[in-house]
Amino acid sequence: YPSKFKMVLLAAGALMFVCLGLGFAIWQDEAGFPFWVIVIASWVGVPFFGIAFIYYCYRVIVPKPAVIVNYQGVFDNSSAVPAGLVKWEEIADVFVYDFKGQHFLGIVPVDLKAFLQRQPVFKRWLIKSNLGMGLPPINIPQSLLRMKVDELLLRIQEYR
Repeated sequence: YPSKFKMVLLAAGALMFVCLGLGFAIWQDEAGFPFWVIVIASWVGVPFFGIAFIYYCYRVIVPKPAVIVNYQGVFDNSSAVPAGLVKWEEIADVFVYDFKGQHFLGIVPVDLKAFLQRQPVFKRWLIKSNLGMGLPPINIPQSLLRMKVDELLLRIQEYR
C-alpha cells in the first residue's frame, strides 16, 4: 500500500500549488510577473495540481495496494496512470534505477508493441514520452511506497 503520510504530504503540496496559482490569477496586476508566468501558474498549474490534489485525497480515503506481486505477475497501481497487470511471461527485465534523485523500479515488457496496444491512448503517450527520455515503460516510484524498491525487487525476483 502507498504510505498515507506521503500521500497526505503530496496532497498538501498540490493544494499549496493550487492556492499559489489562484493567487497569481486573482492578484495578477499586483504580482508584477510577466503575463506568461501568470497564464502558466493559473491556467495550467491550477487544473494540474487540482487533479493531483483530488487523486492524492482519493488514495488516502480509498486505500488500494500500490503493487501486487503474485503467481500471475506484477500488478502496478502505484500512480495515477498505472500499468495494471503485467504477467510473468510478459516481463523481460526488472531493475532499480535513479532518475533525478528519485528511486524507481523499472519493468520492461518482452513485447513493448503488444503492451502499448493494451493501453489507452493517453497512457500510450505517457509511456512513449518516458521511453524518449531513456526510461523504462513501467515505472514504480519509491516515493509512494512504504518499502524500498530494492526490497520490492527482491520480492519480485523470489516470485519469478
